[in-house]
Amino acid sequence: MNPDPDTQAVTAAARECPDVFAELLGFAQSPLHTAMQSHLTAYGDAAIGMPRGHGKSVQLGIRQAWEIGRNPSIRIKHVGQTVTKAQEQIRMVVQIMRSEVYRMVFPDLRMVKPDPSTDGSNEIVVASKAMHRDATMQAANIFGRAGGRADLLCGDDVCDLRNSVLIPAEREKVKEAWRNNWLPMRDFSAGRPRTWRLFTPYHSDDLTAEWKRTAEQDGTLFWKPCRGFASPWAEVFTAEGLESQRREMGPLGDARAYELVPISEDSLIFRPRSEE
Repeated sequence: MNPDPDTQAVTAAARECPDVFAELLGFAQSPLHTAMQSHLTAYGDAAIGMPRGHGKSVQLGIRQAWEIGRNPSIRIKHVGQTVTKAQEQIRMVVQIMRSEVYRMVFPDLRMVKPDPSTDGSNEIVVASKAMHRDATMQAANIFGRAGGRADLLCGDDVCDLRNSVLIPAEREKVKEAWRNNWLPMRDFSAGRPRTWRLFTPYHSDDLTAEWKRTAEQDGTLFWKPCRGFASPWAEVFTAEGLESQRREMGPLGDARAYELVPISEDSLIFRPRSEE
């Protein structure tokens, strides 16, 4: 039985617009999230700076699943701070791809890997006509092994408390891993690859600080901090809630997490230690 015209129109719109796709999945797209998706569409190279808990990784997962549905031959590399965080992104994308909505919007797509009984997979493989050996989506930590080529490289909160603040020597290692291990994986022979960098700042001299400076210079920065107790996702983060967070976290932790003010050497609240 063919779907009714209204359903056909919605699914057709979802194939063309990531926000319609997200709404169909059940995600209420706020102005913040529609603006983020528009930014990713507009810029092949982009940096996204958003406060903690404001949905940047979820929106990225929705977009990654949508990109796979639109182009089953795509090769996505997702780089996180740890293996666990990277696997979380794979699990989210797999959940979306196994949903009834996804099968309705992209009915011809067939997932080969992971098997439904598999948990903790680092990659997704879908059936495609592409003659390449790479997985459709692979996830690893910033210091992980890079293999294959990428049409879309995503760096998602690659800096954390340990590698940005507690062990200062790791800041340079993170930068070198990104530059020398992950950036060369982009495949320029198949058209211009895209690079999306998403983060909440940690330190004023870590990799994400470099991402921000570069994106500011070339006009590809999406920067949405909280302004005092005013959140860019006001539908969820009220002024009262942010004020309560500041009292609990203290002004320094609150400024980093919500106002996107990175920690500097002068404001460190943790005592750095040498590498073990």
